[in-house]
Amino acid sequence: MHRTRRRFVPMLLLVGLVVPAAWAVAGQEQIVRPTRPEPVVEPSIFASQPIDADQSRLVSMLEGSWRTVEPVGQGDGAARVWMHVLPFESESMGRAMYVEVARDGAAWNPVRQSIFRVYRYGDRLRLRVYEFRDPNRPRVLTNLWLAPDAIPLHTVRPFDLAPTMDIDMGRVENGYAGQTPNPYPTRDTASVEMATRLHVRPDRLVTHDTFYGLDGQPMVEGATGEIAWERATLDALVDRDEDGLIIITLEPGVRSEPPADNGDVVFLNYEGYLASGFQIESTWQRGLALRYIHPGRSIAGMQRGVVPTHEGMRRRLVIPPNLGYGQQAVQSVPGNSTLYYHLHVPKIDRVGDPPSPDEGPRRP
Repeated sequence: MHRTRRRFVPMLLLVGLVVPAAWAVAGQEQIVRPTRPEPVVEPSIFASQPIDADQSRLVSMLEGSWRTVEPVGQGDGAARVWMHVLPFESESMGRAMYVEVARDGAAWNPVRQSIFRVYRYGDRLRLRVYEFRDPNRPRVLTNLWLAPDAIPLHTVRPFDLAPTMDIDMGRVENGYAGQTPNPYPTRDTASVEMATRLHVRPDRLVTHDTFYGLDGQPMVEGATGEIAWERATLDALVDRDEDGLIIITLEPGVRSEPPADNGDVVFLNYEGYLASGFQIESTWQRGLALRYIHPGRSIAGMQRGVVPTHEGMRRRLVIPPNLGYGQQAVQSVPGNSTLYYHLHVPKIDRVGDPPSPDEGPRRP
């Protein structure tokens, strides 16, 4: 096993930015989901646009991980925010960036997943922000910027996205700066429109959002105001096996206690996806964690990916076909499918301990 410690660097968005069951359990009802037909894919109009030096330089400055200098929000809900930007290129999208935003201490549960694009509109340099039309669509991508070669961004299509704003950018000393050409409608029930300013330097980002009320005037209460970001790192462990299994450990769990041993009862919440974002199973949706006697029975990738099993552990798995269902189609999983799993172990009952009540769903 080759083990590398990747630095988690998240980055924020500019605006205010069950069956086939992997675990076989006797008597558990299996739910069969129909597969979705693949729509005809038309490439983005931007896919053929040449990339000039300013576009490449701005993307390079945005790439990487950022954290707010100060907590964002008010009162007990205030927290520093992380943002990670990962450039990618695909046949249908051309060159773009995947952006994942999460609160400090909750990397596994992004508050925003978006796509950025730097492009030319005439002679103007612009940054466009897209949101996913279906908020569940990008869940398969979550945290996989930690393993960039394994994130299935090639499955993101133009029709998955809705553009929400453009920011006109221009060169300034040691970077780029710009603003939205006009205010944009908001989803926030407390405001009508918003405008954004952005300043990008190699080591610092500054965003400034202004919200407008029904009277057309800037709002004070609830306005985001100026937010400064700095480059930052957060450890996450990425294990790669020679046969293709990738295990990303986001939370190691309670290491003061030994891992689950044979005969211990493990409570496991998990959800599985295909590369397309199609969800094949989820204990969170069923409302009850899987309860099994360690080591349990499962496909090889899941069996290996959950050990050593510590209470509180959170992981992402990328399971290649040879460690999943292989060449054979099983229920809603086509043959030769790579599987993507999110795992959380909320509880372990040790042999000899009094039994615990079933753990209900705790969304990651």
